[in-house]
Amino acid sequence: MPCAICLSYEHLVEECPIIPTEREMFGDCNTYNSNWRDHPNFSWKPQPPQYQQPTQAPQQASNLEQAMVNLCKVVGDFIEKQEATNARVDQRIDRVESTLNKRMDEMQNDLSQKLDILQDSISRLANLNTVQEKENSHSKPYQNSTSIHEMEAEEGEPS
Repeated sequence: MPCAICLSYEHLVEECPIIPTEREMFGDCNTYNSNWRDHPNFSWKPQPPQYQQPTQAPQQASNLEQAMVNLCKVVGDFIEKQEATNARVDQRIDRVESTLNKRMDEMQNDLSQKLDILQDSISRLANLNTVQEKENSHSKPYQNSTSIHEMEAEEGEPS
C-alpha cells in the first residue's frame, strides 16, 4: 500500500520525507493558537457531515512503474533500430570483403603472370649471354689482362 502523503511504495506514512517540511511550514502540532479556538474544524462538538472530496483511486501504475515502462519501450525501440543498422552494416562489410578478395585474387594472378614473364626474360638473357660468351671466346684470342693494364699505364706516362 502506498504512502498516503506522496503515494510512494518505498516507505510508510510515518517515514515520509515530506512530513518534516510540513512541520517547518506549519510549526509543531502541540502549539496552541488562541485564534483557532472558534474555528469550526477545531471544535470538539459533533460536526454535521461536510462535503468530503472522494479519495482518489490508486493510480494504475506509480510514476516509477510508468517510468520503467517508458524506459523499456525506449530501450526496446533502440535495440530494434540498432539490430537493423547492424544488419545493414554487416551486408556492407560482406560486400566490401567480397570486392577486396576479388581484387586481391586478380592482382595475385596478374603478378604471377608478370613474374612468369620476368623469369622467362631472365632465362632468355642468360641464354643469350652464354651464347655470346661462347661466340666471343672462339673468335678472339685470349688476352692477358695484366699486359693491357700495363700498356694503358705506359700510354698515360710522359716520356
